[in-house]
Amino acid sequence: MSILRFFTMMLLAAATPQAFGQGGDAVEFTSEDKSLSLKHPPDWTPSAPDRPGMIANLISPGDSEEDLFAERLNVIVVEKQEEADLDELVDRVKDSFRVRLEGYKPTSDTRTTVAGVPARKIVAHTPAQGTTAVSTQWFFIAGPRVYIVSSTWLVETEEKYRPLVEAMVNSLTLKN
Repeated sequence: MSILRFFTMMLLAAATPQAFGQGGDAVEFTSEDKSLSLKHPPDWTPSAPDRPGMIANLISPGDSEEDLFAERLNVIVVEKQEEADLDELVDRVKDSFRVRLEGYKPTSDTRTTVAGVPARKIVAHTPAQGTTAVSTQWFFIAGPRVYIVSSTWLVETEEKYRPLVEAMVNSLTLKN
């Protein structure tokens, strides 16, 4: 292992737990089908999937009783119907969102990895409830499955939720 990789791993290991709150507490979530696990803050609640293919649905506690917007992170899995190309898939999804979501504006599109697998991360802004919603999706293909990890928060809560969500995504592990 190179010295650079060693120090990078040490920095990530030291930084990730702190994103989950005081003392770095985290709770492990494992999907019902046991195909993935990830760590989340203890005050985020696993909820029943609310759409086909959803294997994880974690909901934030909200910032106050008046907070009607539930920040969340969910994972949707779709079986590949044909040989899938990640770039073509992401481009089709972005085109679909542009048509279906009024004001949808992608602000970044980057290559990354999730669970050690090449991925694309799309960040977009969309008008919502008199403010702007920031949606982030990570797309990756592992074996016969296409994974879409998605999270949404309001622009005014981005500093709070972006590090939490990124720590959750960074903790995601695929199981055999």
